[in-house]
Amino acid sequence: MKPTIIFGSILILFGAIHGAKAQDILANTETILAEETVSFADLNVEEPTFLPSSRLYFFKNFTRGVKRFFTFDPIKKVELELRFTDEKIAETKKLVEKEPEKTEAIERAIENYRASQERLQTQFQRLKETSQNPNVDKLLEKFVDRAVKHEKLFAELKEKFEDKKTLEEKFETIKGEIEKSVAEGAKRDDPEKFAKKLEKALTETKGSEFKHVRSLEILDRIHEKAPKELKEKLTEIRSDFTKRLQEDFEAFEEKHKSEAPNLIKKTLEELPGDKARRLVIIEEIREQAGTRVRKALEEAEKIIEKTFEEREELAERATEAIRHAVERIEKLEIKLKEISSPPSSVKHLAENARVHLKEAQAALENKKYGEAFGLARSAEVLARDALRMLEEVEEPEDEDLKEDTKELEERLNGWGKRLESLSDELRPKAKEALEQARFHLHLAITSLEKGATRETKRHYEQAKSFERLLERILRELSRKEAPTAKEPASESSRSNVQKIERRESRCDFIDKNIAELKALLEKGGVGKEDFERKYGILKKELAECRHETPAAAPVAVPQAAEPIIKPSEAEVKELTPSISSDTSQGGTIEPVTLKIEADDNGFYPQNSLTISKGAKVSITFVTRKENVYYGGLDFRSSKFKTAIVKPGESTRVEFTADESFKITSYWPLTDTRKADLQIEIK
Repeated sequence: MKPTIIFGSILILFGAIHGAKAQDILANTETILAEETVSFADLNVEEPTFLPSSRLYFFKNFTRGVKRFFTFDPIKKVELELRFTDEKIAETKKLVEKEPEKTEAIERAIENYRASQERLQTQFQRLKETSQNPNVDKLLEKFVDRAVKHEKLFAELKEKFEDKKTLEEKFETIKGEIEKSVAEGAKRDDPEKFAKKLEKALTETKGSEFKHVRSLEILDRIHEKAPKELKEKLTEIRSDFTKRLQEDFEAFEEKHKSEAPNLIKKTLEELPGDKARRLVIIEEIREQAGTRVRKALEEAEKIIEKTFEEREELAERATEAIRHAVERIEKLEIKLKEISSPPSSVKHLAENARVHLKEAQAALENKKYGEAFGLARSAEVLARDALRMLEEVEEPEDEDLKEDTKELEERLNGWGKRLESLSDELRPKAKEALEQARFHLHLAITSLEKGATRETKRHYEQAKSFERLLERILRELSRKEAPTAKEPASESSRSNVQKIERRESRCDFIDKNIAELKALLEKGGVGKEDFERKYGILKKELAECRHETPAAAPVAVPQAAEPIIKPSEAEVKELTPSISSDTSQGGTIEPVTLKIEADDNGFYPQNSLTISKGAKVSITFVTRKENVYYGGLDFRSSKFKTAIVKPGESTRVEFTADESFKITSYWPLTDTRKADLQIEIK
């Protein structure tokens, strides 16, 4: 045989092997992404049939208005609005999936959802009771669960419109409304209890080995708008989720061996979410990863950064990254002042963080946006590492440890029944992990009784690491039950086979949820009525997945009608359209003097004002000291443009109210739009 023929055969063989591996990576990536997808069943709503694209949709909103009108209990008002947000996000999801070309209808759906989130914020503000009331506590737990799922779903929908800037921005803005609602809900709860509710929601939500990438992104976004007391608690649970993700990646590498790097790189590129925060997360865990995974993380980092460059977003991302770095370094400086002699390693990290931040700010001023973005991320990670090291050397409070160990003991006690659902192959591994967790918890409790605080903390952390192993074993169970990807029969039919595989992966995933729901019913973990509702939703999704006709849904049990009580004047006003005042009869119009505060997230006390036509208006804009980029804001409209207003400073504008218009705040250095204040003239 001639050498050229042999060489050609080798090339063909190599190409075939490479192609097969590429197909495996594609199939595995799609399985991971399917596991991360938020379904109608996750939202606990029926798949909607009446959408904002219909001309008769206003009847649906009218019905919702009537329900609001005749709901008077403050807690039930919040529950009702929360249900409406579920329905409206489901409508948005269905529109995007079935009619993606109807962008105007999608925009209306987003606006409908935004209005419900604003009402939800208002209802939380009116709610007098706190989580000390068991009904409020239960409501907040449900609300946090939905907030996490809504954040994830809007991130998924946003990915589908990367070529439509306006829609993409609307999806991004609506996530900000969710975070504002979370901040309002948190005010009705103890910060530590609320943080634990969020931790529970992020831990128990379905997902793959990559789900805590999204958990960390969501935590970082919520942290920005959270009350000060809650921020401290969110920082604590964030450290735990960073450890979870590191351990998940280690297990992923062990499981997938040589395929792990390509799978990690591909998934991090395609996984929906906040890609700017993802770059910080990647940088945090990269140095702790094995050599192969570290290289994959570096490659994913470069690809995501290149995407920002192609989309001309580097300036905005660099500015945001600098703001995050400033916030972390300021917190680090406060912590360092509280410690008489901090470790030299911490001081070294702090100094490097300051240097990187200074260089990032200089690069931004010189319009070297890519360099500024990278340096700012590095500064934030260095500051986070220093803060984490300080937490490790701090002496924890005995009472805090006592509460933590008690909660961990309760969680571990709940694992006994969950192990019964595991296969014979996985049960021994899970049983050993549970025994190790209980063993270290016992050592932690014993150490605490002896007053050995550091030993208590060490054993407590080891017990938690075994608890995280149990969580990974449950995910492994989901993978074991899923079928392996089929090999394409031929090159020509590969595309069709891939579509079938994707559908089968989704169908099996829904099937698994049905099985889990049945098991939960048998163990008394779900009520019959709740089971029937969720079962009907899942069966309908499964039928659609398999292109079958679904069985008739279970008949819903009607709720008892609430007694009709005469509504208050405020309730009547809420449903009554406002009428413009008649100023044609003459009379003096009083001048209007206002003080409006602003930060990166909005205007306060509200984002819209109604002013009488012809009034002389004077507004003093105050840039808040917190939640504002260090460069400050300026304010622009068709009537004026202010100079830069630094944090803590103010400026005044004057105009005559002759027509409605909008005032917008900007980051002056990069011309980045931040928030709108609507002025309505009546």
